[in-house]
Amino acid sequence: MLSLVFTIAVIICSAVLCVALTIVLLGRAPRPDDELPNFDEMSRHVVWGFIYCNPKDPRRMVPKGPNLADGTTINLRYKPLAIALLFVLVIGLQVVIICGVTLAYIARHPQ
Repeated sequence: MLSLVFTIAVIICSAVLCVALTIVLLGRAPRPDDELPNFDEMSRHVVWGFIYCNPKDPRRMVPKGPNLADGTTINLRYKPLAIALLFVLVIGLQVVIICGVTLAYIARHPQ
């Protein structure tokens, strides 16, 4: 039964991650005539301080604002997608880890 839960958790985590990556990677590339948002507008589309969701911004990778660390972040474009991705990363991976540790313990200590 536990291995079934583990398998289902892995499949659900993988499916949500694949959907998120597909949406992000298949977004159109910016054209030269596109109007890109300034950092003030970009800061309004940051969710939880580290996830950028702006469907009007055509860029896949966007620079972090001046108030954040250096580097770039991914434009997930849709808040429900960002929530699903965060849910999978936090809850789904915990289920996978707990089931994996339990399965390893059961395999090591047979009844």
